[in-house]
Amino acid sequence: MRAGDRIEIEHRPDHEVTIGLVFRARMSDPTLLPALLPADALSEELKAYVAKKTGLRRLPANQE
Repeated sequence: MRAGDRIEIEHRPDHEVTIGLVFRARMSDPTLLPALLPADALSEELKAYVAKKTGLRRLPANQE
C-alpha cells in the first residue's frame, strides 16, 4: 500500500468498537471493557478477558 492508493470499505460493523477503544480498555481504563461487548469480531481470548474482568459475557438487554 502506498500514498494515493484507493481504499474501499467492504464492511462497516454496527458498533462503535475501535482498535483504539480496545487498547484503552485493556491498558489504561478498564471501565471501558463493557463497551467492547457489542463487537462480535473480538477474539475468544479478548472476550474471555472482558468476561473475567467484568463478570459480563454480553451487555444487559436494556443496554444493547
